[in-house]
Amino acid sequence: MIEFFGSGKRMSRQTIALPHMVAWYWLMGLMASVLAYLLAGGEAGKSALWGAVAVALPNTFFALWLMLRGRFPGGGVAFLLGEALKVAAILLFVWKVTQLEPHLHWLPFLIGMALTAKAGWIGLLLTTFGSNHGGICCRTDGV
Repeated sequence: MIEFFGSGKRMSRQTIALPHMVAWYWLMGLMASVLAYLLAGGEAGKSALWGAVAVALPNTFFALWLMLRGRFPGGGVAFLLGEALKVAAILLFVWKVTQLEPHLHWLPFLIGMALTAKAGWIGLLLTTFGSNHGGICCRTDGV
C-alpha cells in the first residue's frame, strides 16, 4: 500500500497505471513536435520529435522494468538501478542524435525533451487521482 502526498488515502500499487503514464509521454512528445512543426517548420518539428523520443523511449523501457520487477522482490536498489540506466540511456541518445542529425535545432529539441519529461507527472496525476479513484481530477460525483 502507498500513501500519496500525506492525504491519508492508501492505494495499492496497481492503482498507478504505468502504461497510462507511458502513453502520456508519447502523446505529449507528439503534441510538442506537431506544435513545433506548425510554429517553426519541418526541421523544428523533427528536432522536437527527436527530443521527445530521447526521453520517451528510455522511460518506456524503465516502466517495463518496473512492471517486470513488481513480480520479484528487489526494493529500492532495483528502482535506483533502473533510474540510473534510464538517465544514462537519455544522455547516450542525446549524444547520438547530435552525431546523426546535422540540422538539429536545439531549442525545439530541448522543449520536446522538457515537455515529454513533464508528461509523466501529468499521467501520474490523472491515473492516480482520476475519476476511477475519486481523486482531484475528473470527478463525476458533483464535487
